[in-house]
Formats: sequence, C-alpha cells, structure tokens
Amino acid sequence: FNSMGRNVNKILEERGAQRAYDYGEGDDDGTLEDDFEKWGDGFWPAVVRKYGGDEAAAASSQSMSSLPSSWKPTHKVVWMVDPGEKRSPEEVEAIAKKARNVMIKRVVDGLAKNDPDRSVTRSSLHYFLAKEVPVVSQSELRPDNGTESDADGEYGSTVHVEFDLARANMSYGTADNLAICCSNDPDLVETLAKWQDYDLNRYFLHLRNDAIGSRDARVNPLFPSPCTVRQALSLYCDLASPVRKAMLPKLALYVEDDKQRQELLHLASPDGREKFSNWVHTPGRTIVEVMEAFPSMKVPFEAFLEIVPRLMSRDYTISSSAAVSPNFCSVTCKVVRGSSHRRGLCSLCDEGGGDGTGSMRTPPRGPSD
Repeated sequence: FNSMGRNVNKILEERGAQRAYDYGEGDDDGTLEDDFEKWGDGFWPAVVRKYGGDEAAAASSQSMSSLPSSWKPTHKVVWMVDPGEKRSPEEVEAIAKKARNVMIKRVVDGLAKNDPDRSVTRSSLHYFLAKEVPVVSQSELRPDNGTESDADGEYGSTVHVEFDLARANMSYGTADNLAICCSNDPDLVETLAKWQDYDLNRYFLHLRNDAIGSRDARVNPLFPSPCTVRQALSLYCDLASPVRKAMLPKLALYVEDDKQRQELLHLASPDGREKFSNWVHTPGRTIVEVMEAFPSMKVPFEAFLEIVPRLMSRDYTISSSAAVSPNFCSVTCKVVRGSSHRRGLCSLCDEGGGDGTGSMRTPPRGPSD
C-alpha cells in the first residue's frame, strides 16, 4: 500500500531533502483523483509561495479558482473530399485505405528504429500493432437464465471464444494475455454524431498542428488515418468510460449557454468536488450523458478527438494451451448482466451476431503477464 511513495519519501528524508509540503497518500477506498486534488489544494499554493513568494501564490490561487480559459488541440482535421467534389465513395475509400496502410507500416517501422517522429503514445500503440483474425467458434459454457446469480450476486453467463491466429501469422505462449481492440456501440456513435452534427461517412486526415506535422500524417499520430468519422468515433475514442474531471473545463469552452457553462465549470472546481463525485464519478456518467445534460454543448470534431481519451484494448488471459493448440487461442470470460452495469464494449453477448471477426494483438510476455 503506497510502498513506492513511502520508500521515496524515506530516502529523501535520509538524504537531507528539504520538505516543501506534507507527504500525501491515495487510497482507492474512495477515489484516487479526489485524494490527489485534496492534497493538491494545499500543495500547489505552498510550492508557489516557497519559490515565488506571496504575490505569486495569490495569483496562482486566483488562476486555479477560475480554471483554464482557453485550450487548443495539438492535431487538426483535414477533410479528404470537399463538399461538392466529384469522387465516388468507392474511390475515396480505396485511396484512404491505401494511405492508412502506408501510414501504419511507416509508424511500425519507425517504432522499431526508435524514430522520435514516428513515436506514438502508449494509449495509441495497439491501433498500429493490431491484426484482424477470425473468430472460429463461440460457445456459452454457463447460460444466463435470468434467475440464478453467482457468488458476487451478479447475473450473467460464461462464454468461450476461439480465435484463428495462423491467418495473421501470430503465435502465443500458454497463459499469455490476449489484447482485443473493441469498438463502441454503433447506436451510441450515431447518437453522438446526430447531436454534434458530425458527418459519419466523411474521410479525414489527422495531422499534428505544426509545420512538420502538417506535411506528414505519420508524425506522432494519435491514431491511423485517413479514416472516416465513424471509424474514429467507433475505434479510437472512449465514449463509454466515466468522464474525467480534467475534461470538463475543455468541454465548457464549447457550451453556448452561459448558465450551463458555469455549472460545468463548477463541477470541475474544488468547490464542486462533492457534486462531481455524486453526479459523475459514482454513477459513472459518460461523455454522451454529459452532453445530454448540457445540450448547448457543440464541440468541434477535431477538439472532440483530443478531449475524449483513447479507447484502450481489453486484456484477457488466454485459456488454451500453446502446446496443444499453437494455431488457435481461446479466452473464457464472464459476461455480467445487472441493473448496476452499463452495456460493455467487449465482454458481452452480441445479440446482433456480428461479422465473425475481431481485431487483436498478442503483447510481449513479461514479469507482469
């Protein structure tokens, strides 16, 4: 429990370091974010006062209470086809797919060579390493009859899903993890696009907003492009996770109604900590639910792509044996159903059937696997 912080704190004391503020710890019996913010309420003014004086501390306190007033995305959206331009959808799709494959290959090659211009953040890495493999079988080992709960008091079932790795020249080791790149609920994507007036079928390039990035989409990309708005919202934006407090001041920049804007800023402020916990954190309110509550919010597409966190892959322990089945791997997972749970992105039974494929990758084995 907090052993790393305690060890560093002890070593600094032994080495004669001068303390600028009290040592603090976080405990996940509540929320780590709240623990850090409460500690930061005293830490930042103390540090600014120690190194900048009382006047700097007063200015810093005023700045923190008013929250950031401006923010700009680091990347920009460049549309592939202008309205009215005569190109068939099939032609645009072919050009985009070819360019995206080139981008992915060069990023992967750059990562292998430690090229800083081709580097990507850890939260985006799986987009470039993922490979499509077919799902060859899916069976329900424990059915959900809607009446029998498990030891946790939850309803659901257990499913066994098998993947054909040989199709993608992939291999695995027994007890490896299988990282599956999931996608957002199509209905959720449609709802969001309708509210924000996003054209889901339009293709775009995502370029870093500087002189170098404007010439080359392969420079520090957040995700592969060109792609459609639908692909970006479905595969690269986490629409189902609870809203983070740091997102609220940025979203507030695009709220047209002044009363709604002030209410959103209050949720992000120290004074609104309890309301944020009760209204956002405890129920796990998502970005789409926040937009529904603040209907005057109109976020430009390029800003939305950066305000919302990246959609992460889901890791599952492989349940098959590489010695017995080297070309096929399987996962056995619990599908939870209950009133306290929202519809998940990966561990769920798809009533629609699906197309029988999934994007996945096998991470390198290490001490944590």
